[in-house]
Amino acid sequence: MTHPGKEFSDETFYVIRRHANRAGLFSFVMTNLGSIDIALQKGYIPVIDMQNSPNPMLEADEVGKVNAWEKFFAQPGGKSLAEISGAANVILSGIDAPSAYPDYEMLQDTEQLEHWRHLYHVYIHLLPEIELAAREYMETVFKGMRVLGVLCRGTDYVQVRPKGHPIQPDTQEVIRRCREVMKEHRLDAIYLATEDREIWEAFQEAFPGRIFSFQRMHLSLRPGENVNDIGNKIQGATDRNREYLTSIRILSMSDCFVAGAANGSYAALLMTDGFEYQYIYQLGTYE
Repeated sequence: MTHPGKEFSDETFYVIRRHANRAGLFSFVMTNLGSIDIALQKGYIPVIDMQNSPNPMLEADEVGKVNAWEKFFAQPGGKSLAEISGAANVILSGIDAPSAYPDYEMLQDTEQLEHWRHLYHVYIHLLPEIELAAREYMETVFKGMRVLGVLCRGTDYVQVRPKGHPIQPDTQEVIRRCREVMKEHRLDAIYLATEDREIWEAFQEAFPGRIFSFQRMHLSLRPGENVNDIGNKIQGATDRNREYLTSIRILSMSDCFVAGAANGSYAALLMTDGFEYQYIYQLGTYE
């Protein structure tokens, strides 16, 4: 425990840290939610620090100056790092991900899913302008249409096949299932969340005129390239991740949901109270 000052002497703040300069936005959301759970169990007030270590949500000149979390979300306990700088009781978390957080196992455990969903709804709040952008998109683009939300992870993830991470389904298999779900549930359009150009083009070919996305950028990466590095160079870290976050929020408002298992899919599950129908591929993990 650190004792930087004398303020808030009757409260203890838990500063949530994670040093991971290649992890994406929703990887941080999931692990931060796990750390929020730890803080609550101990009676501490969580404060997220995504300022003092490089991460893909920060521009290079923002490290140590800007809290990346606050570009997208409100602080879960209502206090910023600056506000607790003079607090009497501050505990720093470790710099690695916590042992428990929303992950692949949640897909087979309804009780676990509901636990994390409850915590998400109470403690993770999008900035108002991001929430508004998602709602306005749904209202103006779909205008009452019934929508199938689809998330397909590609680019560097599928190329690298990271050990222990969920295996992603083949694009044509996802398209086949989408055709079935569209027919069975009488859906009008597909909202597709993907950064992969080949996946985007395959869906456009399969469902001409029925594919929509808030995301403007779709990439084809060479082996060894990282989607965060390349995407940030093109759009900038803040704009790219705000667009991605808005896209996942829109995805969570769909009537039905088909997706590979990935952090963006987990986020959509936590953002919603439930879909009319959902299918998330559970194909095991990469060796």
